[in-house]
Amino acid sequence: MNGSASSSQEVPLPDPAAGESRPGLPAALIFCDSRAMLEDRIARAARGQQYNIHTDRMSSACAHSRDEAGGVFAEAPFAVYQTDQEAKHAPPPLFATGLYQDQLEPVGDSLKIRDS
Repeated sequence: MNGSASSSQEVPLPDPAAGESRPGLPAALIFCDSRAMLEDRIARAARGQQYNIHTDRMSSACAHSRDEAGGVFAEAPFAVYQTDQEAKHAPPPLFATGLYQDQLEPVGDSLKIRDS
């Protein structure tokens, strides 16, 4: 397989009204499949802030959950805005959006995020 698509093959464009979390269509900008990989990405982002001095403001709302065998599936949309040190932008620019999706499992009398 050489990676090139046939000229007769049509690639459907995503429907913006359908959202980014349709089944089978991951929309992650940074893929982290383990805790160590996620910690590495966070550490690198933190080091990068030394040169781009800003404050992140995160908003999350409308969390939904449902019971599943062996635990709970939970999801919540989020948005991250960045304010710079000089406050040049009002309102602050949108930096990222996404959807938290987590599997929670009971541990004692509380719920913990299940490691994949």
